[in-house]
Order: sequence, then structure tokens, then C-alpha cells
Amino acid sequence: MKSIALVGTNFNIVYKPYAKIDNIHIHDSKTLLDYDIVIIGLNSGIINEYYSYSLDETYNGYPLINENTSRGFIDDIYRRREEIKSLLSIGKNIYFILGDECTCYYHTYEKNISGTGKNAKTTFIVDQIDIAKVLLGEDKIKITNSEGHNINILPNTKLTDFSKKVKEFIYFKSYFKCRFIESAVTTSNKDNVVAGLIKVSNGYKIILPEMVKESSYNKKHEKAYLDDVDFVIDSIRTLDDTLNENCDIPEWVNKIILSNEKSDYLECINIESEIQKLNERKNQIQLNLNKSFQYKKLLYSSGKELENIVQKVFLEIGFSLLPVRINRSDLNLTYKDLHFVCEIKGLTKSAGEKNSNQLQKWETEFFEDYEIHPKQILIVNAFREVPLSGRIEDSFPNQMLDYATKKEQCLITTTQLLCFYLCWLQNNKIIDDFVEQLISTNGIFNYYNNWEKYIDEIN
Repeated sequence: MKSIALVGTNFNIVYKPYAKIDNIHIHDSKTLLDYDIVIIGLNSGIINEYYSYSLDETYNGYPLINENTSRGFIDDIYRRREEIKSLLSIGKNIYFILGDECTCYYHTYEKNISGTGKNAKTTFIVDQIDIAKVLLGEDKIKITNSEGHNINILPNTKLTDFSKKVKEFIYFKSYFKCRFIESAVTTSNKDNVVAGLIKVSNGYKIILPEMVKESSYNKKHEKAYLDDVDFVIDSIRTLDDTLNENCDIPEWVNKIILSNEKSDYLECINIESEIQKLNERKNQIQLNLNKSFQYKKLLYSSGKELENIVQKVFLEIGFSLLPVRINRSDLNLTYKDLHFVCEIKGLTKSAGEKNSNQLQKWETEFFEDYEIHPKQILIVNAFREVPLSGRIEDSFPNQMLDYATKKEQCLITTTQLLCFYLCWLQNNKIIDDFVEQLISTNGIFNYYNNWEKYIDEIN
């Protein structure tokens, strides 16, 4: 019978010596090299070996291993990683049970000192570690902590039979994406993997989900819990035997076709060809969508990001830029012989008279620079954090309208600007009418108000 080391797993069992199963902590001095099978739990329990939630600090919302414990913590983690590499090199398999998040910070024992004398300040340097990535040895893996029960067992994988046997016990706490790892079990979304494996050296690294809920462990149901855990561990023993028995498939075997599979083989080739064409088409469409997405900034952004996309739209539809003073007006424009000065604001509420006041200052500076009175345009992304259908309040309230109208300002939202742009894409000839509407509007711009004509909200 193969000996097993359970390292930081959630299997809450004390085994008898004859079972050849030992519970080991990451910090234990006992080596993993003495065991035939190693099962490692990648979960917050590893952090709990070194961190006290009632005493120790946090950093950026993560546990911070204290200064006294950090050196031992890092030494233990990397000692276990080296043992994992050694086991794989001699043809043994390592089983990782992916649980909840196990990211934390630790002290590096480096420090920065700023200032001198009594004003000297010492900053102790800490660093972040994702324990799962370190022990897996897969820096490229992307792990998402999310719980669920619904799984999809892929056919014809090295884990298919095992996964079917233990399916009723699986309750994943995380799923992952990594192109180097062969998928075996996924969530209902097949891009999210909860079990898979990868050949490394002479052994396999096998990632499994959590199995057998620890919450079911109590005196009343103790026997049922113990039986379930025994069944899962026996299934892992059987899987380990199967993995070691399988021969690696030579490359030449993949190049021969049996008479009874020829038609299926040719059909697969045709399907793959169609898939490639569809992927190429999808990629091109996605490029178009990515390019178009930038204009959605008109609906949610603020600051320089909003100013840049407003400027881009005006340039595309035929306006030209005039220089602006540093840190002054947001946008100076010309169209043919017409001149415009713009104030652009992204707001979480409605616009106000102070925005009109600011625009009036830019108009004065424009006249000082060019001896021309430009048309003033206040462009506002009001209620920018609210979905379009929820923006039911006025973007330009009544208390600012008298001032804006007297100053002959045109008040327009970025949503209206986007609607005009979408309309202009279909008919470039409407630009002159749009410019005339801007020039002639003193107060609220009452065109392109029906955003639902140009934009769909998907429920």
C-alpha cells in the first residue's frame, strides 16, 4: 500500500499508523520525500499556520505575516516547493487540492530610512506571495476564488474516471485558467477549469477541487464523513496507479489512421478548418468592437480621459484644434470660419452654475488670444456612474439656465454627442446642420435626446 502525506488539506481525520497516511503541516520538519503520494491543500489554512487573525496586522487587505514569523514562513514554503520538484523528477505524482484564497504579505527584512535625526522615518519593506502559484510552480496560472457545485467532466482525459467516481463530493472553491495545464473538469462555463493535470519531469502535477465538506464533520455524522474521506483518498490511490501505468504516446502513433476511423478523422479536419475560419472572423469582429468601445467613454469617464475622447470625436467629424493655454480651457475648436471654446466635465451629479462660470472665463481668454468671441459649449457627462436608463434627473438644472442663456452658452451632454456621432457615421452630410444647431443654441441643446434610438441596454 502506498504511503500518503496529507499536507494542509481539509480532510479532518487522525489516521492510524497502519493506514500509511499522515497529516503534515507546511511548517513541520518532516520531509515529503518519504512518501509515495503527496496531497497538498492550497488554501488559507497554510496562512493560518503562521498568522493570527486576532493579533497580527493586515496589508492592502491581505494578512501580513509578522516580522518574527516571516523568515520561517518563506523558508518553509520554498523548502516544500523544492521537495515537490524532487518528487516529480523521480516519477512521483503531486496532487494539489485548490481551495480558497492563499495570498498574503510577509516581511522581507529590508527597510528604507528617510529623513535624518529626530525626523528619520523607517519603512519596513513587505512583499506579496500567492502560495498556490509558488507551490504549483506555475506563475502564469490565473486563479479565481469562487465557490460552486455545478461541474462539467470532460471525456477521455486521464482524470475522467476518477472525477466521475468522486463527483458527488466535489464542491470547488476556486477555478483557474492556464494554457499549460490539460483540462479535465470545468465549471458550467468550460473556460473555467476546476481540475486538470500537467506532465512535469517524470511525474504529474494534478490540480483537484475541494472534496468532502469539512462542515459535515461532527459527532452525529462522524462515520459518514470518515467513510467519504476514505473513499476519496482510496480513489486518489487508484488514480495514482493508473497514471503510473499509462505509457507516453509516441508522436508517430498520432500520425496513423485506422480504417474504421478515417471518415471521422476527415470530418474532424473539416470541422477544425471551419472553426479556424470562424475564429478568424470572430477576431476581426472583436477588433472592431474593441475599437468602438473607446466611444463608450463618453458615457462613464471623467477628467483627461473624457477630454481626450471628446476631442477625438470632434476631430473625426471635421473640426480642427486651436492651441490652448496650459491648464486652462479644455478644448478650443474651429469649423470652417467658426470658433468654439469648450469646458468638458465628467460628474456624478448634474452640472452647475460654477461650470458655466468656468466656461465664461475660457471665453474671455480665447478673446484675449485671438480677438474673436467664440461660441461657448459646456459638454457634461452628468450622473456618469448611473446607467443611462436611470439618468432621470436634469443634467442642466433650472438654477443655472438663466446665466448660461445670457452668456449664449450651448449646454450639451456627452450622451447627445455620442448619439450625433453614431448618426454621423451613417451620414457624414449632417455635420453642417449639427454645427448650425450648436451655434444657434443658447441654453440646453435639444437635439439627439433619444439615446435609445442609437444605444441598446442589454438586460
